[in-house]
Amino acid sequence: MRKVLESFEKRPRFFRVLMLLLGSTDPNAIGLLRQFRESIQGLVQADLAELDPEGAADDAVLIWAVLSNLLTRTTFYGAPMADAYRVNDRFTEMLRLRFAGPAPAKDPAEEGNR
Repeated sequence: MRKVLESFEKRPRFFRVLMLLLGSTDPNAIGLLRQFRESIQGLVQADLAELDPEGAADDAVLIWAVLSNLLTRTTFYGAPMADAYRVNDRFTEMLRLRFAGPAPAKDPAEEGNR
C-alpha cells in the first residue's frame, strides 16, 4: 500500500486523470479503466489469497477503497501526504492483526508459576 501511495505521490496528475476518466462515457476509456482496475486489484487479491482464499476479493476492494480515499484527500483537497502515510500505517496494522490470527491460548499451568 505504501508503494502505491509513493507512486501516486510522484505522479499526482495520473491520479487526477484516473478520477476524471471515471466519469467518462467513452467506451475506450471505460474499457481501459476496467482493465487497469482488474490488473491492480488482481495483484492485491492474488497476494491476499494465500492468507484468506474466500475473503481475498473483498479484502482487495477494501484496500483499494482506502487508498483511493487517501489519494483523493491529498490530490483534490490538499491534505498532507504525511497524513495519508499515517492513516495507511494504521490501516496496515489493522490488516496485520486481522491476518495474524487469534493469540495462542495461555497454559493454565504457566499462569500458576508466575
